[in-house]
Amino acid sequence: MYKIQLKGQSGESHWVAEKNVMLGSAADCTLVAEGAEAHHARLITQNGHLILRDNRSQTGSYVNGQRVTERELFPSDTIRLGTAELIVLGPDDALSESDNSHLAKRWCLVSDSSWLAGQEFVIAPGMSAIGRGAQCGIVIPGTHLSRQHAEFELLDNQLKIRDLGSANGSFVNDHRIAAHQQVRLVPGDRLRFDVYSFRVIGPGMTTGSTRLRQSLSDSAIKERKAINTDPKHWKTKPTSPGNREEPRPVSHGHRIALAIIAGLLVAAGGYLSAILKWW
Repeated sequence: MYKIQLKGQSGESHWVAEKNVMLGSAADCTLVAEGAEAHHARLITQNGHLILRDNRSQTGSYVNGQRVTERELFPSDTIRLGTAELIVLGPDDALSESDNSHLAKRWCLVSDSSWLAGQEFVIAPGMSAIGRGAQCGIVIPGTHLSRQHAEFELLDNQLKIRDLGSANGSFVNDHRIAAHQQVRLVPGDRLRFDVYSFRVIGPGMTTGSTRLRQSLSDSAIKERKAINTDPKHWKTKPTSPGNREEPRPVSHGHRIALAIIAGLLVAAGGYLSAILKWW
């Protein structure tokens, strides 16, 4: 997952969690960039790749100083839209060494669903709750969450989660955890609280990666079918020799039967001829 950060302004950043992100100066843009046109360009996520696509702007879209219509982006790329400049970051990247030292120990949640998509929620060290109650460390004002839905424990750079007996449950990688059961989280895990889902961002993640842990059960592993080496007999029309069904060879018994039938026919023909002459 990539992150886009504005340069020379407020330093606002946005995690690219949606498949389509509008960039521009209009208020309805996902990431508002002063100095760009109203709806200047789009960020499109396709199969894990981040692509910048110009939205027929008058002044053009530039990546690393080159005007582009469409271009795949990578960490450290610089985007210029009008007078606005943006930089592409990975989840562990920052603009300065001091920021890097801070991010090296930081854990956060990045939403990838509903109206929260792309928003980042930092998890404070120690104990902190998530829910719709004002007393929670992470407040999500949605009726689908309990007042105190779940609790995070961040100690010794290890993050754990515990469901607090919520009505709609807490899910880690689509598996519901039991109430009051504590589960350790790793970077890249997906959390879901009813309709709200998040990616866990933390130390140890590779740049641009939010890969989920593999959790295959034995029942999901299927044996590979044996390859059938028997020759195939095609039933299609004989348009080419490769698609024809070759005629089967006539056996010796069949040849004898055919000879007997032919002899009987010849004898019957002679008998009929004699009757006709006598008549």
